[in-house]
Amino acid sequence: AYTDYTHNLIYQWQSGALNETYSDFWGEVVDMVNGAGTDAPDTVRSVNACSIYTTPVPLLTINSPASIAGEYAAGAASFGPSLSNPGIAGSVVLADDGTGTASDACTALVNGAAIAGNIALVDRGACAFTIKVKNAQDAGAVGVIVADNVPGPVAGMAGADPTITIPSLRVTLDTGNTIKGELASGVNATLHIVGGSAPEDSYRWLMGEDATAFGSAIRDMWAPTCKSDPGKVTDAEYHCATSDGGGVHTNSGVPNHGFALLVDGGTYNGHTVNAIGLVKAAHLYWRAQSVYQTPTTNFNGHADALQASCQDLIGVPLEGLSTSSTPAGPSGQAITAADCAAVDEMIAAVELRVDPPAQCNFQPILQQNPPALCAETKNPPKFFVEDFEDGLGAWTLTNQGVFAGWPGLDWTQATTLPGGLSGSAAFGADPNAGNCDGGAGDISGMMSLESPIIHIPNSKTLGPHFVTFEHYVATEAGWDGGNLKISVNGGPYQVVPPSAYKFNPYNTTLQTAAAGNTNPLAGQPGFSGTDGGSLFGSWGQSQVNLTMLGVKPGDNIRLRFDMGMDGCTGNDGWYVDNVTVAACNARKEP
Repeated sequence: AYTDYTHNLIYQWQSGALNETYSDFWGEVVDMVNGAGTDAPDTVRSVNACSIYTTPVPLLTINSPASIAGEYAAGAASFGPSLSNPGIAGSVVLADDGTGTASDACTALVNGAAIAGNIALVDRGACAFTIKVKNAQDAGAVGVIVADNVPGPVAGMAGADPTITIPSLRVTLDTGNTIKGELASGVNATLHIVGGSAPEDSYRWLMGEDATAFGSAIRDMWAPTCKSDPGKVTDAEYHCATSDGGGVHTNSGVPNHGFALLVDGGTYNGHTVNAIGLVKAAHLYWRAQSVYQTPTTNFNGHADALQASCQDLIGVPLEGLSTSSTPAGPSGQAITAADCAAVDEMIAAVELRVDPPAQCNFQPILQQNPPALCAETKNPPKFFVEDFEDGLGAWTLTNQGVFAGWPGLDWTQATTLPGGLSGSAAFGADPNAGNCDGGAGDISGMMSLESPIIHIPNSKTLGPHFVTFEHYVATEAGWDGGNLKISVNGGPYQVVPPSAYKFNPYNTTLQTAAAGNTNPLAGQPGFSGTDGGSLFGSWGQSQVNLTMLGVKPGDNIRLRFDMGMDGCTGNDGWYVDNVTVAACNARKEP
């Protein structure tokens, strides 16, 4: 948890990965300065070379066709021979056992003639990994690719069978589908390990190499792909999913690699980075951290901060590095224009300014282009409209805290809106503050924005009835967020269920109390997180069908927007605007 506070960057997506990086490299800097935890040999490795002190990581390379050629992340098997370089290459053939899901290879294959001498592609499910690989081996396969049958990150394969003599690896559902889509054209692949050269005898830039619980180092700052982390943004290992806060641990490999390259130098990704050494790099990164970077700094902003810091420090005598209370004294070094050129090359080498890869296909929380509420009513009558331009005076504000640290937050009128929107909106804050310790600094709590009574006209010519609202959400994903509740005729408030939304329903269910979430809304459906790959949201309209909630003509309703948070770590908050209650004419609806 200390990593979250190393730099106070929002712990999601690229800023969270950058926070991990600052934790990693400052740990390495301290070790290098005081010698603690630095193992020998500590020699500089060749570019892309793994260390002999880490477990080799498998990699799938598609050689052809060109449309899908490239490297794909893969998981290792605990059985069979280890992969090597150059590995096993061959044509890929889909397994067929003739029963059930024919490609799961849970029984003897019936297409042995096609499999023999080639790499078998089999699907996960219905039986053990060892059974699948052994059946492919018995059919004459020289290697096996096991494709996952559910979405998710790369994972390994457990099991034991000493009779298995061919290598295998596991890929994601997306990778498996990519291969299957081109089998008719002929797919040639190589099963091997990461690294274009033999592993080298050095502990330098390994993270956690002495932690016995992990078996070997957990990260490699010099060659991140050797530990299944990306070394540049476009690497196949780049984490796209929302899990792990958007890949904060995995994607830290990119800026980690940048720091190591800048210290030791090397040619990578077509760019030659001249070494500037540890003292200069430490001063650059500290200035970027302490002067320029903000809680929302992403990789591109990190590049800006490093370049600005470098220009600031040109010609400035640098203090030596020390981990004690006694200053080290002058280092005799100063940043030069050539050092700043090295910073530029490093930024290009690890692609700090490159957008995440296309395979991420990031999507916004709220879709655009809302459908018409009614089929034949272009301008459905509205009998409640709230744009918050005159403040929140007609609405009732309440809040509740969980611990003594609750600061008594309420919804407010925001007059400066994100996304370039003009005007005002109601705003429920999600501050990037607090401590998740249940003490005086724990800000777990909830704020409510309750509408006045809204009367549904007692007319048989109107219906169904709808609530629409425009909103923008940017919160700590899964832990903080908000939802809409409704009270009918003075009854208790109920969460508007996802099924009642006609457009843009909740995007998630908040983490439960059992999972450690101290948000009063824990376990409820809600709007939470940010747009994919970003720390920001975007405006969209949600539509709720009141008829599905049992609301009838003549009823009185009240709406309540609840925004809740756990004890620490936030982002921006939830903005709500243009709340309307409307009805279709003559009950005609799309």
